[in-house]
Amino acid sequence: MDTVTLKEQVLVSARKHREEFSQITGGFEDRGILNSEMLAACSLAEDLGVEVFIESGRWLGQSTEILARYFEDKPVIIESIEAFYDDNALHVEKKLQGKKNLHLLYGDANLVVSRLVKKHRGKKVALLFDGPKGKAALDVFRSALIVHDGIMAGFFHDMRRPTDEMPNRSRSEMESVFLDSFYTDDTDFVQEFGALDAGCDIALWRPYAIDGKKIGSYGPTLGIVLPKPEDLRNARAEKWDIYGRMTKQAAQLILVKIYHRFRDVMHF
Repeated sequence: MDTVTLKEQVLVSARKHREEFSQITGGFEDRGILNSEMLAACSLAEDLGVEVFIESGRWLGQSTEILARYFEDKPVIIESIEAFYDDNALHVEKKLQGKKNLHLLYGDANLVVSRLVKKHRGKKVALLFDGPKGKAALDVFRSALIVHDGIMAGFFHDMRRPTDEMPNRSRSEMESVFLDSFYTDDTDFVQEFGALDAGCDIALWRPYAIDGKKIGSYGPTLGIVLPKPEDLRNARAEKWDIYGRMTKQAAQLILVKIYHRFRDVMHF
């Protein structure tokens, strides 16, 4: 029996749900995740039977709204985490008020994700990271694998190929810790689904460029992993290193929050 590759899984799911997905797109928030990238996340998660979708980092709520609308009439809970309660957070709360399947949470992903996956033990879970990025996001995801055996998929934004002008280590960091991965800058994927991004170039993004700077990929790029037993074993073997890095990241975020609070109080 032939083994279906991750690329084939993504393409099949995206084809299957493209028409449904296209009905809930419209408008685009600056620095959001492209429609084609979100199609990959939503369609694959649905076909995997995901019951809880945890999002870390929502900025102006572009991906959050897509998740809430796509899964609105499905038995899927959206748990969305943002580090800061600021003007952006108020914008998202106003825009997405009334979405019954959506919970808007605040805190450090290094702490909140672990709490959420424990809360949803026994359910199939997917995680989407748009903050933290790179190695920090991979650590949080791998820590979730250690405490929850129902993690079905991980989606990681900003996995574009690097250029001298726009360096990026996230992709190589992912490939160093996961046995298999897929990226939405794949030529076949872009050719088939890139048209969904026609309304997304009102912001900083243009194909192969961000804010006027050349990037090595079609878009910011979503990296996708479906954890294998070997990935879980590797995460458990590196557990204390992962937890150590997460503790350091959590401490750094506390310092950033203290700085922002001080700045607000002093009216800088």
